[in-house]
Amino acid sequence: MFRSLVRNALPFLALAVTAGIAPAQETVNYASVSGRITDPSSAFVEGAQVTAHQMATNFNVTTKSDREGRFRFP
Repeated sequence: MFRSLVRNALPFLALAVTAGIAPAQETVNYASVSGRITDPSSAFVEGAQVTAHQMATNFNVTTKSDREGRFRFP
């Protein structure tokens, strides 16, 4: 389910190749997105809802931050 989200996001992660340099290719089979939610005073925000949206398929995945403000989409 989430692999589709990551696979369709790969074009945004592609590295631009400048003229005169041989292009390289690599297949990415697994990826994750993670981060930390803080408020304006830099305090961690527990229970913040975080949503990843895959635009091509209109697919959403939602999670919540832990007690230290961390979230992860595997």
